[in-house]
Amino acid sequence: MNVTVHETFSDEEVVLDYHKYVECTFEECVIVYHGDGPTAADQCQFTDCRFDFRNSASTTFNTLRSFFQGGLEEVAVDVLASIVAPQDGPSPLQVLEKNGQARLVLDLGPVDPEDFTENGQHGS
Repeated sequence: MNVTVHETFSDEEVVLDYHKYVECTFEECVIVYHGDGPTAADQCQFTDCRFDFRNSASTTFNTLRSFFQGGLEEVAVDVLASIVAPQDGPSPLQVLEKNGQARLVLDLGPVDPEDFTENGQHGS
């Protein structure tokens, strides 16, 4: 795996497959993941980036989407919950149902309101 440390990427396409990024900054980039190999991003900053899942990664997302739309919501929620769940506690992923509508909610824990702009967007 290629390791990149303390780099700044701006307005470019960056591939995640087989790369580990440590303390890097990504500004207005297209972050691409094909699902072909391992990746990691440790203590990186992402500002106004778009994530583009292609090939195998796209197939996985489309499969989960079809589960949600095809009556296998519980399976899809379980898969997503297993991704975000801490090893020693309840999953932060929940399904809330009201008036026949279901919403998938991810509890990220306490946040500092100062980290958000007036319209609710994260950033400064």
